Amino acid sequence: MNLLKRLLGKQSVDDEPIASQQESFEWWRRAVGEGTGVTPHLLSACDELPGSSGPFGESADSPIPVNGPDGEVIYLNQLRCKNGCGFLWHRIGSSTTAGPSKNLDIYELVALDASEWRRLYFSMHHPRRSTLTPAGLHLRSWKSLSDIERVFAKCTGFGSTSYVENFPFGMPDAAARDDQLNSISPGVGASVAKRVQDTLRQSEGKWSRPPNFPPSST
Repeated sequence: MNLLKRLLGKQSVDDEPIASQQESFEWWRRAVGEGTGVTPHLLSACDELPGSSGPFGESADSPIPVNGPDGEVIYLNQLRCKNGCGFLWHRIGSSTTAGPSKNLDIYELVALDASEWRRLYFSMHHPRRSTLTPAGLHLRSWKSLSDIERVFAKCTGFGSTSYVENFPFGMPDAAARDDQLNSISPGVGASVAKRVQDTLRQSEGKWSRPPNFPPSST
């Protein structure tokens, strides 16, 4: 265990156990054959990539290190605005850059109260998630979650790992069709979809991207 800790870095008391994060990462690598052609430093545990520059998480040159696609989902589900509000989110694409991480996933986010929009960049090739956050945001404590909340933290629902047309208004349909949610129990997707729809109605008329926000496709 001491060797594992040295390899994976310091454990945050408020995060999922590192061994669980590592297991998820290794399962993904085996499933997709990930690792071929990936430089060794991208397979290391870190909170921020060496040589990164620009605003953390909001620049392609300073992506957020996470442990595969599951790491993206949990990170995004745990992310909070300064006022404690969570986000709706969807994956708008991927890109190849000359920066510290050659392959990135790109997500668009909007706060559940429609108060702010974000575009975040992720590097998936790491055995644990970063504990850092973009400026003005924080991560909800893993330690504070109930068992059922930890299950849903690993599920899409208020988010999507695929591009959603007419975001965020297309999110209820995406949740209703979500195979992962519906595998938990019949009707879970529909239940989450209703919650998302209720969220959209509560801030009706406010779901407009800021004028300087990039378009939602890459």
